[in-house]
Amino acid sequence: MRLSRRGATIVEDDDVGNKVLNLNGFNGFASIPATRFQRSDFTIDMWFKSSENGKRQTLLGDWYRPWQFIIFILPDGKISVHLRRNINSGGSNRNQDLLDAIGGSVTRDEWHHLIVTYSHGAGTCVVYLDCETVASVTTKWPDHDLQVNDHQRYFVGYKSDSRSDFFKGRIGSISISDEWTNDIAPTRFEYDSDKDAINWYSSGVSFTEDEELELEVMTFDGVSGYALIPAIQFQKSDFSIEVDFKSLENGKRQTIIADWSHPWQFIVYILPDGRISVTLRRNINSGGGDRQQDLITAIGGSVTRDQWQNLLVSYSHDSGTCTVYLNDDEVAEVTTDWPDHDLQENDHPSYELGYKKDSNSEFFKGSIATVRITKYTVPGRRGC
Repeated sequence: MRLSRRGATIVEDDDVGNKVLNLNGFNGFASIPATRFQRSDFTIDMWFKSSENGKRQTLLGDWYRPWQFIIFILPDGKISVHLRRNINSGGSNRNQDLLDAIGGSVTRDEWHHLIVTYSHGAGTCVVYLDCETVASVTTKWPDHDLQVNDHQRYFVGYKSDSRSDFFKGRIGSISISDEWTNDIAPTRFEYDSDKDAINWYSSGVSFTEDEELELEVMTFDGVSGYALIPAIQFQKSDFSIEVDFKSLENGKRQTIIADWSHPWQFIVYILPDGRISVTLRRNINSGGGDRQQDLITAIGGSVTRDQWQNLLVSYSHDSGTCTVYLNDDEVAEVTTDWPDHDLQENDHPSYELGYKKDSNSEFFKGSIATVRITKYTVPGRRGC
């Protein structure tokens, strides 16, 4: 994609580790080649970081006569996607609007991943911000072609009219295709006393009020109790797993959380001596029997029986490093020896909590108060 710049610079971004487009917010903008999607599906995928609040900033648009589309950050931080339909009103007729999709919340000085996808057949526009659906609108006009024009360029960050401002911030990447995208996967799971977040649980799991925490927690009987939660596809990205748990057992190898059925991906244990063990499997086709399939095993810490513990497992895909924290103390850090450090790929829909995965492990006996799983992505990667 050939980028033209006026008053915009290319700078190195410390957060990203790559060069990005920097726009100054008063006269800087760029342009990219236009894509002919007036009568087709399309998807716009971009990374951005705004350094401004309280203004109507233009991210991307084809917004000069005949107007076709524009994407704003509104003064309240919401994303606004505006599409025009193909009628000859000269732009002054509000009936020329095909649809407006508005939603989400942009945080200043943080990278955001925006996907705008449009289905021509359905006339539906869906907006994703950081891989969460923030708006979905279907046009009321049966003829839902976008405005046809012969414009050669789209403008990035340009002040399009008297009601808008130049974008101030950074653009990490932009890609545009003539396809509809409907496979946006979630990047976060959270259980925090909400039974509805759990896919399924066995009869050995109950939900009880914990007097210390003063909230409802999942309690596992250590015999047959386990639960299933939605899987997050983080095989090629950074991720973190955080669990607040209280074990009522000593001297056994108890499973806390795992994706540990063929093809195996990861498992987190409490070992018989109380240490935490995290094993990640790498993406090779050994059938699971080859010990070299292990990407990392990180072991450390000391779990205290009958006390609430906070466990955080964090993995950096780029460095291949897994760090384990127990009660805010770093207890293990291991970097893989394998240059290809993707995790094992599979299509499993769920992760298991507390499940006895093999003859070397036991069901977890105790309680789990919270589970948080987050997939982190950076500009330039697909991310969802």
